This record gives sequence, structure tokens and C-alpha cells, in this order.
Amino acid sequence: MSNTKIAVVGAGLAGLTVARQLRGVSVDVYEATDRIGGKLHTVGFEGGPTDIGSESFIPTEDMRAFIDELGLTGSLVEPSDAPTMQWDGKELSLIDAPRTTTFHHGLQELPEKLAEESGADIYIDAFISGITREKDKESGREGFRLKGGEDKLYDHVVLAVPTPTAALLLKQVDADASQALAKVTLANRVVVGMRFATGEGLPETAEIRIADGVDGVHTESFVFSSQRWTHIAQREGALVRATLKAEAHANEDDLVDWALDDLATVTGFDGRAAGLEEIYVQRWFGAFPENTDANKAAAAEAAELIAQLPGISATGAWAGGAGIAAVIAHARTTADDVPTA
Repeated sequence: MSNTKIAVVGAGLAGLTVARQLRGVSVDVYEATDRIGGKLHTVGFEGGPTDIGSESFIPTEDMRAFIDELGLTGSLVEPSDAPTMQWDGKELSLIDAPRTTTFHHGLQELPEKLAEESGADIYIDAFISGITREKDKESGREGFRLKGGEDKLYDHVVLAVPTPTAALLLKQVDADASQALAKVTLANRVVVGMRFATGEGLPETAEIRIADGVDGVHTESFVFSSQRWTHIAQREGALVRATLKAEAHANEDDLVDWALDDLATVTGFDGRAAGLEEIYVQRWFGAFPENTDANKAAAAEAAELIAQLPGISATGAWAGGAGIAAVIAHARTTADDVPTA
């Protein structure tokens, strides 16, 4: 094994992909929350594992090859033929959408497998509050020390955290890169997962997206998981996920009420009368970068400055693009560029 010591901050999909790509090297992964997976979050509903973070991904050729490399191909499930629709405030219409896939036991299978294969030491509930560049007094070796991490001097640090966190961590390493990262703005989202006793009356569709500019609703999209996935259709009741815009700080009762009210407005389905048997509310602060030209330019500037920092790398949706396949592709490239000799 190489003597190089690498720290990865963030045990979401990007961070764990980096760790797995660097297997055979001494890697410590630090995660501030109490679980791995980041925005891939599978929870235990009564009927079975249910994704409350991302639910599926576009199976690009590279993504399928990577999943096969991980030995997870046999767990993949394909979607039904139920269509995707859009609501313009008045009526529903069919829209084209790429076919996606998922795992039988939820997307959490992916980070769990990455963590297992990485061989890294993974520390959860490990809040890293700063990074400093130091020189070892005895050996004279230069490296990085993580405040809140193990008492080690790391040769390389990979930041796989949202831009506000990365900006704070880089303050003492490089002020320009830190300031550039701070300019990248993120959007908040809330996912409300709901299991109803019956799905009678729901439209025969996999997803309904709310068109831009529609007033009077909080919801951005509805995913009808029981109709999108045949393995979920076999469970009792009906599983519906509502993604709400920019309401991450709202009261949980209000979030559920908004999701139910919008579901009735868009589809005519009365979720309260259908029997709301299980609810899970997941708040995603800084879910993904704002999709604006100014934000893309800010991200590109930050990425360029970080690329010039010896011993520091960064990855994540802000750097490589949204979507599971894009995050994994960027994380693998980032890991391949980390010196390990």
C-alpha cells in the first residue's frame, strides 16, 4: 500500500466514489451527519425500502459499466411504461423524458457498496471545521491537518461537500478559491414521501412535473413510485413523492398539507380521504446548484482556482453537473488525478 495519506471530506456519492477509486491507498472519509449516502437516502417504510432522496438515475453506458464493476447489475430494476406528464396550471400533457433505473432495495445500495469496496476508514458524526497547511516538525513533510479529524497530516484532501462548506474549509488554505466557491448558490428542496392506503383515482403516470411559472402551488414535481416501479407496485397501498421548492425551513405539517393540496389540485386525488398511512419529510438544504449562467460561471471559476492548489481537489454536483451519473463520472476523474505515489 502507498504511504500517501488522503482525506475525503463528505461521505455522499461523490466522496465515496473517490474513496472507492483510491482503494489501495490510505484514505479517511469524514461525514458530518450520522449516515453515509448524502442525498441518496433510503428509508424504511412499512412496505419496504423507499428512496426519499434521489429515486433513480439515467443508465448511461459508463454508468452501467461501473455498476457491473461493483457487482450490482443484478439488483437493477427497469421502470414501467407509465408516461411522464407536465401540468401547465390547467391541464396535463405528455412530455418526453429519459428512461431511468434504480436498485431493488433502494439507491442506498450504491453508497453502501462503494463504502464496502473502498477499504477506507469512514468516520460519521465527524464535523470538519477547518483545514490548515502545516509542516511536520520532525520529518519536515508538508501536508494538511483537519480540525475535527484524526491527528494526522494528510498529503491530499478531497472536498466532496456543498460549496458553502467547501468555501469555509478553504478559508485558511486559499482565500481566493474560498471566495469563488462562496459565489456558487444552491437551491433548497423538500421531499415529502407519502404512502396511501389506496391509489384509486391517481392518474396512470410515472411522474408529473409542474411547468415553470405556474402560480398557486408549492410542488415542483410528483413521482408516483407505485406506478413507475413494478417491484413497488407489489406493495400494499400507493407511494407518492412530492418535491417542493425552497420551503426547507417550513413547518413539517405545512409541508405535508401543501403536498396533499397540490396533489389534489393537479390530479384531483384526495390523499386525505384515501388514507395517508405513512409520511417522511426530508429537507435538503443546498440540494443542487442554481441552474443559471452566472452560477455556472462562478462554479467554473472556483473549479479553475482549486485545480491550481497543490494537495487539494474538489468534486460534487456543482463541479461535474447534477445527476448520479455525472457526479460519479466527475468523482472518478477527480480521484484519478490525485497523486498517490
